[in-house]
Amino acid sequence: MYQEIQEKHKERLKKFIVDNDLDYQVVENGISRFHIRSYDGKTLTFYESQGKFILVEYDKDLDDAEKPAFKYHNFPTLSKMMESLSQYDHQLNKVYWQPIMDITLYGIKDVEENWYENIVEGSIYDDQSKTIIYEDRSYSPVLRSPFNTLHEVSPINTMHLEKLNKLYFEIHPISCNEERYLARILCNSDEKFKEYINFYIWSKKGLKKFVEKLFNDMQQFKDVEKINEVFFKDKGVVKFDRDYYDKLKTEYSETYNEKDLEKVWHLLKKDCHRFLKEIKGSDLLFRGMHNELKNEPVYGLERKKVRKSRAPKDMDIDVHKEFDRQFKEKLGIKLRSEGVFVTKDPKDAKVYSGYDNIRKRRQPYLFFPIGDYQYFYNLDVYDLYWEIRDQDWYLNYLTNDNIELDIEQIEDLVNGYKKGDFKDITYQEITFICDEYYLVDDVFLFKILEKIEKEI
Repeated sequence: MYQEIQEKHKERLKKFIVDNDLDYQVVENGISRFHIRSYDGKTLTFYESQGKFILVEYDKDLDDAEKPAFKYHNFPTLSKMMESLSQYDHQLNKVYWQPIMDITLYGIKDVEENWYENIVEGSIYDDQSKTIIYEDRSYSPVLRSPFNTLHEVSPINTMHLEKLNKLYFEIHPISCNEERYLARILCNSDEKFKEYINFYIWSKKGLKKFVEKLFNDMQQFKDVEKINEVFFKDKGVVKFDRDYYDKLKTEYSETYNEKDLEKVWHLLKKDCHRFLKEIKGSDLLFRGMHNELKNEPVYGLERKKVRKSRAPKDMDIDVHKEFDRQFKEKLGIKLRSEGVFVTKDPKDAKVYSGYDNIRKRRQPYLFFPIGDYQYFYNLDVYDLYWEIRDQDWYLNYLTNDNIELDIEQIEDLVNGYKKGDFKDITYQEITFICDEYYLVDDVFLFKILEKIEKEI
């Protein structure tokens, strides 16, 4: 005979969920039986029978489809049941926030006292507007406004980056009871007509993760005096700011010697000779990577194989597949899933790199394709995901289940792609098709440029 789970076991279960930061919503309202809801919407109810524990899983989607909606899971101990709950929660693919355009849909429903505590260190709280406000002038972020839509009117206009003199953002509560929040990041310098990048955020846990990621992303813009020398180009040539140049020289001397350089150069010259000949007289290429360099087969370099079925990290999967379908039709290659994305600009590449706690910076890596290769680019696209992420058609598709994908918008971008000529390329994203490539520590940059000039 099943009995509802004992009170002491309920308390232990609730404590386990809190202590392990699991995304289960506990429902204990005195009306329905004690249960929890999983991140993917399943209702889990708990019983005991003869010293064993029974978890009843109810899936409303199956019920609506007139399929068996209940599953019964038996566990010998409470600990085994909690372990299973933890494993299930961690395997779910979770999204905690999404960009939005229209914030008028999200007014304040309810606010809890002290909801703002321990969210953003160094922030202030405006009690009248119930808003967390953060401002720090030691950052000089370079952002792009999603409201700059002149490029949709005329090809003469482009969505441009703008350097700000501070990092400023606000966090507004939508419903503390439901744990829903609105984050707004200032993205222009106009004091009268302020523009923000807006995000709708689920759960207090998601809010903390959002803030953590925001500061990680902004770290590259902290205490940098001359960001514009890298972000804004002169006559198609990528400029390096003095701070970056000095860092490379110092870090090279602290990490490597001439024997290390010769080992790296030997492999590049042997395996990447065609590429070195083509790149001579141009800028080298950079690629971001979150993991540390493995230093294989030699110190300061890593040989990597190209995945031919790459899954998108940021772009919606359906949009990703549609781009691939059109690229295959136009170019004969699925650029999004088969390509390797690189750039001439180290600042663009390091957005996709992890933060190096020893060197105190995000580190891009030098990219060298091995053997045969092709490369493609669009002169109007410096990062394809950034190009679409703030577009109305993309945001509407993400937030409205009834809207079909705008094939024409994707087709316009795909039609702009062509096979490469390094002399044409300045800041654009370049997609390489190759089987393998080397990533090299960026502190070798000027040493390798000297080698190319003298020996290739």
